[in-house]
Amino acid sequence: MELLITPKPFVDESLESYLLRLAEENGFESYQVFSAVVHEWLQEHDHRAAGAFPLSLGLLNVFHANRSSGLRVRVIQLFEQLAHSGELPLLKLALMHSSATFGKRRAAVFRDGIDIPRSFIRLCGIPVCPACLNEQPYIRQRWHFKPYSVCHKHGITLISNCPGCGELLDYQNNELITHCHCGYDLRFAGQEKATTETLQLSRLVSGETVEGTDPLSTAINLSVRFGALQWFEAFSGCELTEQEAISKAIEFFNGWPQGLVDGLELRREHAELRLVKSYNRTLFAEVFGELLLDARKLPMRDLGRNFVLKAIIDYLSELVRNNAQSKQANVGDVLLSLVEAAAVLSSNAEAVYRLYQEGFLVLAVRPKGRSKLETYTPAFRLRDVMELRLARMQSQNDSGDRYLPAW
Repeated sequence: MELLITPKPFVDESLESYLLRLAEENGFESYQVFSAVVHEWLQEHDHRAAGAFPLSLGLLNVFHANRSSGLRVRVIQLFEQLAHSGELPLLKLALMHSSATFGKRRAAVFRDGIDIPRSFIRLCGIPVCPACLNEQPYIRQRWHFKPYSVCHKHGITLISNCPGCGELLDYQNNELITHCHCGYDLRFAGQEKATTETLQLSRLVSGETVEGTDPLSTAINLSVRFGALQWFEAFSGCELTEQEAISKAIEFFNGWPQGLVDGLELRREHAELRLVKSYNRTLFAEVFGELLLDARKLPMRDLGRNFVLKAIIDYLSELVRNNAQSKQANVGDVLLSLVEAAAVLSSNAEAVYRLYQEGFLVLAVRPKGRSKLETYTPAFRLRDVMELRLARMQSQNDSGDRYLPAW
């Protein structure tokens, strides 16, 4: 088998879109027929890899595979060898699993040097911009991102449902780029002007330069922008799929960090009203939730690039300063776990454990028996960790391992 015609992929094209065009250019009536032929070829050359090759276009991308993702990569690499004029750049277009996380238990995918929250990927129903399809008939990868709801180039709302039949658009199912399965030509669909907030959000997640002095707009690294938006969803409980949530997010970051401070103060006041034990026996998470765990990997832990974590630590520093130690425990005495202390120190749990062993950090709660201190066990007072940071661990370039004492 050999692919005689290999169209050049667009830089912002999705993998699924390119494979549809590849099948069409080589005379296949549909991607289903094309994938069946490829599957037979794979059976002859690598039957194990063939088992990891899905016939459905919507399941082809690497991030859909879990334990077989390595085989899926092998499939795509074999696929690339079918080109008559050289290898196909399929892996560059693919969404891969990422080793990064955007908070506790929030996985990411990776594409062309950018980490993207997996929860931001549309798994079904891919909207389109009729003006973009008129210019070039291919699917843009950014249309797969949930926060991207309007076209930042043409200033119009993406079409999610077919104007002809009303069905949800999904080119991965009907294998059509410019048309709905009912035959309606999406290039001639009506255009609705986008709101200012939705347009700004789409520009942010597409990597465009956005006017403004807030840290979200000035962040050059697109992964940082994605991380901050993912963190906002966790902090506010609003998903960036509705106009109201989008407006709230833009307002929140435009007024940074006041919105964060107000939200943290509200959490502290609510916790104080329902407090049933003294602060020195209260977990940090019981007052502020998983704030530090969500912020420590967005996607960098050092304060020079993680503006969310920096603002949180600034707030906690002020909180400890305003609540000096006294006979009666106060909010500065809440308990941090190893991993939360690591977030405050821009370090890692192993380094914090060594700091404890060397006597730089004092345990507020002794582990039972001779058991080792567990990662998520509350163990250190907030004020002790914050004072250690202020006294010994300040630097222009934050990095956890450098903070360790000599031994």
